[in-house]
Amino acid sequence: MKLGAITNGISQSFETALKIMKNDGISYAELQFIWDTEICHHTEEENKEMKKLLDQYDIKVACIMKHVLNGMSVMDTEIEDEAYQEQIRLLKKSIELARYFGTNITRIQPFAKHNVVFGDGGADKYLSGYNKSWTKFLKLLDPCCQIAEDAGIDMVMETGTGSYIHTAALAKKAIEALGCSRLKILWDPANCLYSMEDPVQAYESAADYIVDVHIKDIRINKPLAAITYCPLGYGEMAQYTEAIAGLLKKNNYEGVVTFENQVIPEGKAEQEGWTQSVDMFKKIFG
Repeated sequence: MKLGAITNGISQSFETALKIMKNDGISYAELQFIWDTEICHHTEEENKEMKKLLDQYDIKVACIMKHVLNGMSVMDTEIEDEAYQEQIRLLKKSIELARYFGTNITRIQPFAKHNVVFGDGGADKYLSGYNKSWTKFLKLLDPCCQIAEDAGIDMVMETGTGSYIHTAALAKKAIEALGCSRLKILWDPANCLYSMEDPVQAYESAADYIVDVHIKDIRINKPLAAITYCPLGYGEMAQYTEAIAGLLKKNNYEGVVTFENQVIPEGKAEQEGWTQSVDMFKKIFG
């Protein structure tokens, strides 16, 4: 399988991250934060320098990782709002950068999480606002889908811990409701695990829509709403990672599997967290 990394999970220094990736045999980069600036907010000269360094270290770009629509309230957002239109401009910019860096995938992370999207038996009244957010969510996402369709670029929804789409099941439901051929899933099974979604069952259900995969390990304390990032093999994802790798191989998955390091050892930096897990990542998914 093709193996990738989010570069800021190694270092904010782009060259340092690429050099480490090259030494570790990781060939694909996901561009999110570089030189302490989020992608889509760099100057033209900075983008040229990124491309130069990518070519120098022979690293390909897997995905443009802009947080489009992240954190916005579904029920408090309208298409004509300036804040929404700014996100549309950033989506178009991310598509432009996807072409510039030679990838066909750009990420969105649409809207803030609703703990209960669908309610019944009274829960619709007391917890989910009569289930109105889903229809509104689809309405707000539709213009993004049209842009992706027109551009011929795959637009992936990441299953984010704090996102409206926080499970593969919700992502699949949205894709099928919108009927958009360019709307896909960036599947982060660790994030979904926090919402109690079984990774194996999730993949088997949504595999046709998954074009990017993030791997990390976590420990969850749901009663305290707490997450601890930990090295691969030391958290609750450990029981699933080999099964996920097996399913991807069995399904002839053609996308990139990305090690999303977010471990920061006490008193150290992301680079040390990367070092703790990269060999395990390659052993399981390589």
